[in-house]
Amino acid sequence: MKIQGRIGDMPVELDVTFEPHEWAQLAACMTGQTLAPAADSAPISVAEQAQQAVANGDKLLTLALQVLAAHGECDGPTLRSELLALAGTDVEAKRLLVRLRHHPQVTLSEEGSAPIYRWQDKPC
Repeated sequence: MKIQGRIGDMPVELDVTFEPHEWAQLAACMTGQTLAPAADSAPISVAEQAQQAVANGDKLLTLALQVLAAHGECDGPTLRSELLALAGTDVEAKRLLVRLRHHPQVTLSEEGSAPIYRWQDKPC
C-alpha cells in the first residue's frame, strides 16, 4: 500500500507492507466499527453510541475468553501480548485483562513475578 501526501510544504510518500496475519487483524478491527452517518441521515444519539461501544467491547471480551480457554492457563505478559494483537491497542488490551480478572470463569494467582490467569470450566 502506498500513501502519498504533504505535511506542510514537504511531500511525503509512505509504503506500508502487511503480512497476511496483519491484514486479518486489520479486518477484525474494522468489523465492529460503524461508518459515519450520511449527511441526510439522523445523527446517532450518545446512548446509541454507548450501546455500540459496549457491544463491541463484549465481542472483544468473548474473543479474549476464547483465547484463555484455549490456553487453559496463561501468564499475564503472554496473555497481554495476545490480547494486544486481538484488540489492536495497548489500552484496550489492558481493559480486557481487567475484565478477565473479574470474570467468574477466570481465576488469578500470583506465581513468581507474573500473574497466572486460569480458565475454569464452570463458574465459581
